[in-house]
Formats: sequence, C-alpha cells, structure tokens
Amino acid sequence: QQVSVLTTEQVRALRSADLGGLGTDDIAALGASAVAALSTGQFAALSTDQLRAIGTAQVGSLTTAQLAALDTADFNAMTTAQFAAMANTQIAALGTVQLATMESADLAAWDSEQIRALTSRQLAALDSADLKALSADVAAALSTVQLRGIGSEALGGLTTDAVAALTTQQLASLTTTQLAGLESTQLQALGTQQVVGLTTAQVASLASDSLNALKADQFAALTTAQVAAIGTARIQTLESADLAALTTNQLRALSTRAIEAMDSADLAAL
Repeated sequence: QQVSVLTTEQVRALRSADLGGLGTDDIAALGASAVAALSTGQFAALSTDQLRAIGTAQVGSLTTAQLAALDTADFNAMTTAQFAAMANTQIAALGTVQLATMESADLAAWDSEQIRALTSRQLAALDSADLKALSADVAAALSTVQLRGIGSEALGGLTTDAVAALTTQQLASLTTTQLAGLESTQLQALGTQQVVGLTTAQVASLASDSLNALKADQFAALTTAQVAAIGTARIQTLESADLAALTTNQLRALSTRAIEAMDSADLAAL
C-alpha cells in the first residue's frame, strides 16, 4: 500500500476524483498527519465507505473544520468506535444540526469527559431518546450549566438510574419548568436527600399529579419550608397517605388556609 508513504503536500495535491479512486485499505493506510492534511473539500468528498475506513487513531487527528464539513448523512455514517475516539475539542466544535441527528448508540459511546465537552447550546439539540442513552455516571458528570441547557421534554428521557445519580446541586440548578416536566417515575427515583435539596420554588412548581407521585418517605423528607411552599389548591389534591406521612413540624408549616381546605378524610389521615 504505497499510498501510506505519501507526504502531506502530496495528499493535499490529490483531486477529489483521485481520492475517490482510493480503496478503503488505502484510506486506512494513510497516516494521521496525511488525513489531517486533507482540505475540507477533499474530506467532505470521501465516500461513506472511505469515511468509515478511517481508523480510530486517525480520527483523533481530524481537524474541527473537517468534521464540520460533513453533512448529516456522512456524519451519521461514522462508526460508533470512531465517535468514541473523538477528542473533547472535536466534540465541542460539532454543529447542533449534526448532534440533533446523531444516533443514540453513538452518543452512548462518549464517556463523562467527552459529554462534559458539549456546550449547553449543543445539549439543547438533543432529544429524549438521546438523553435516555446517557448512563448514570455520565449524567452525574454534567455541569449545572449543561443541565440548564437541556430542554424539559428531553430531560424526560433520562432513565430513573440517571435521575437517581444526579447530585443535589445538579437538581437544585434545574429550572422550575425543567423539574415540573419530569415524569412521575423519575420523581419517584429521587432519594430523600435529593428531595430535601430541592428549592422551595421547585417544589411550588410541581403540579398535583407530580406531588401525588412522590412516595411517602419522600413526602416525609420535605423540609418545613418546602411544605409551606405547596399551595392551598394542591394541598387539597394530596392523597391521604401523603398527608399521613407529614410530621408534626411539617403540619405546623401549613397555612391555616391549607388546613381549612382539607376535607374530613384528609383531616382523619393526619
């Protein structure tokens, strides 16, 4: 495979037609510096098979401009192993359109450090299926700025293991819209320490269905300030089992209007 001895200058001089005549073995034989020497036009002209023939060692040498030159079809033609070999700087330079069309299996190939390389704008391009692909370790590694950049619908894709792995700081950083958008199963996955770490504004943003989704031990873990933040209208909709889980201090935190709003069944449960 004599192509392996080509200098970077010789590679740059190849016309797109010449590159198109190279077999996948020839592409794989090119040195990392030779691959990096390809112009964006040359790189974008590679066929799908040629692109997939680039080795993982070569992937790390690709310039951000080369990767940006790929259309979504070519970008998604890359193998999972190639995605896993990307450097953080390469990931940070990817376009939002590229990320929006990225296969979930390829996204799952990135480790915590690679995911942390994504900007909040890039993360905003991901959907719920993409978020579902994130492992618990990767989710726990997201910065608070990154989390706030994720859409509320997309957050609904996080697995319960991923939600349970979030730190209290991460959870407290979520906007009220993001927290209110979590599914019931996700809320039930929260540990009592995570529940305690929620801000009063976040608790106040939860709809009746979300509050009723909380388990008895989660409800019992709420601070008096959090309980006081629950509006009278939603106190009326709480299930008797949740009210029964309230401690004396929590009950004292309720306003008189909230107590007055309870029916006889609710009062009997106290």
